[in-house]
Amino acid sequence: MRAKTRADDATWDDRDIQATNYIYSAITNRQLEYISELETAYEIIQKFDEMYLKKSTALQIVCRHNLENVKLKNYAEVSLFFDDFEKCVNELKQAGAVITEQEKLNYMLKSLPQNYSHIGDLIDVLPEKDRTVDYLKSKIKLKKAEEESNETSHDSSNAFRAETKTASHTKCYNCGKPGHFQKRLSYPYCTYTKRSRSRIFWK
Repeated sequence: MRAKTRADDATWDDRDIQATNYIYSAITNRQLEYISELETAYEIIQKFDEMYLKKSTALQIVCRHNLENVKLKNYAEVSLFFDDFEKCVNELKQAGAVITEQEKLNYMLKSLPQNYSHIGDLIDVLPEKDRTVDYLKSKIKLKKAEEESNETSHDSSNAFRAETKTASHTKCYNCGKPGHFQKRLSYPYCTYTKRSRSRIFWK
């Protein structure tokens, strides 16, 4: 988009009117107040650039603070952590900050808990061109999946121990000895030996 020149004909005017109408249809009434006295689409875009693309040091400080507060330990799902992290990065960029891949990588590394510190060591030995946020994300996903798998195995193990413990404390209703179980019968006679868990004899 450019300003009108003397060489431009009626076709340029028609296109400028069309572009201006597109802009009007996409902005709010409050935004319309700022550009109501401007005549061309080029002038309108310049005005919006001045309003929204200017750097704000105060806003950048707030955005950096928000980014530093995004911590993996506060998220049940790693995908939500990634979404919020990228959202904060984009807000910082919109405030006028320039963020390199290395800086973004450092922010994400600082957001990880202590038991993820080995991932940072892995990245340090990589060639510089391979030290990317995407690589870090892949390692975080693997570590998270490993943790979830271990938690599932631990829960299953605890459930098995609880069941075994309950069974070992169960006593036979008839003889009163633990380690085996026999429901109450009308006239049973129960004997228990180490070789045979339980034997029921009827008189």
